[in-house]
Amino acid sequence: MEGFDTFIGANGDIYCGSWMADLKHGSGRKSFANRDFYEGQWRQNVQEGHGHYLWRNGNQFIGEWRSGVIAGRGVLIWANGNRYEGRWENGVPNGSGVFTWPDGSCYIGSWSKDPMRQQQSNLKFYPIYFR
Repeated sequence: MEGFDTFIGANGDIYCGSWMADLKHGSGRKSFANRDFYEGQWRQNVQEGHGHYLWRNGNQFIGEWRSGVIAGRGVLIWANGNRYEGRWENGVPNGSGVFTWPDGSCYIGSWSKDPMRQQQSNLKFYPIYFR
């Protein structure tokens, strides 16, 4: 496929968007058979660039993707109202960011997937009553 078209996969996934050499490439929307949904940029069949992913449970991520994985800046919003906004690497928070609870309390600081670095990080807790 080339240009803009819609494809319905045998598993029920539906992609509507730009194609190049039979690969998703450019802007597009994909509805997954499991009821997850992604809208954003694609490069050679994987999420690449800015996108919005909505899981069927109501959680959502808005931000940057690299090679089909959350990476760069973005915000993950849980269905219960929790949210993390900041840097991501390989699908996990890594670098500066803010985790906020629905009541407005938050942790602000640097996040790491390495437990030793995380213990030494400069996370600060701000309960709602300090604001």
